[in-house]
Amino acid sequence: MPPLLRFDDVSKTYRAWRGWRRQPVPALDRLSLEVERGEIFGFLGPNGAGKTTALHLLMGFIFADGGRGYAFDLPFGDSRAHRHIGFLPENLAFYRHLTPVRLLRFFGRLNDVSPADLNRRVPDLLDRLKLTEAAHRRIGGFSRGMLQRVGLAQVLIHDPDLLVLDEPTSGLDPLGRRLVRQLLLELKERGKTVFLSSHLLSEIELVCDRVGVMDRGRLLRTGSVSALLEGSTRVELTVRGAAPAWLERMRGQGAEVSARAHLHQVVLDRPQLRPAVEQLWLEGGELLSVIPARSTVEDFFIEAVAEAGPPGEKVQ
Repeated sequence: MPPLLRFDDVSKTYRAWRGWRRQPVPALDRLSLEVERGEIFGFLGPNGAGKTTALHLLMGFIFADGGRGYAFDLPFGDSRAHRHIGFLPENLAFYRHLTPVRLLRFFGRLNDVSPADLNRRVPDLLDRLKLTEAAHRRIGGFSRGMLQRVGLAQVLIHDPDLLVLDEPTSGLDPLGRRLVRQLLLELKERGKTVFLSSHLLSEIELVCDRVGVMDRGRLLRTGSVSALLEGSTRVELTVRGAAPAWLERMRGQGAEVSARAHLHQVVLDRPQLRPAVEQLWLEGGELLSVIPARSTVEDFFIEAVAEAGPPGEKVQ
């Protein structure tokens, strides 16, 4: 089966003022990338790496200078593909006088959603995104986080097969970010495909199947998140009630030990994990969690950008 989304040597150049002259600034440099059906793909990169340009090309808002891109085997910008795509921009701009209910019905009609489906989907989406109590309030008075939830509901109103999300957790509090994570994982279970750009690497690590790192318009690396996690050589334990003697033994074996309130974080090499936990239990301690010692996606990101060399001029 062909990939759902494909960039083939896509290039885009803007012109920026330098002194008294406008000179070309590359935004995308021969970007080649494939996103498979049913996966969540994280699109990473520093500010100005070209991520937003790639998303805007995908949606047909702008056009490439070279190369071709396809979604659902149709060229980027084709209206037949748009019927199957839900897009969330980084900066939302809705009509301030509308309520969430009226806005969702408006976008539903634009996407040819039947009245019967709208009657079912609108209250369901408002409930899933915790907006029911604000359903009939004007969105002009909403906080940034509430607007983001309305935006996500708008993305889903026509039940798209591909979700293109630019910073989907921007402005959300921890509860809101968890809600979005759960929503994305539910969509994946239903066979939906998600292509998202985000700066929150910890969020990417929790939901994505694969990631790609962009810098200065070039795709530097792609990788599987599960492979990155499996390749982690150190783990972090959160423990409660650890005996002082156990903590000292861990330090003597090269572990990093730090205290926070009544808990301890212990970072050690993966082969040390089992004997350390067994001894902890024998001495009356309690293991609360085990996670990779550092964000492996963050390491992947930093290493890729560092290998690319010092930054130059960047665009969106």
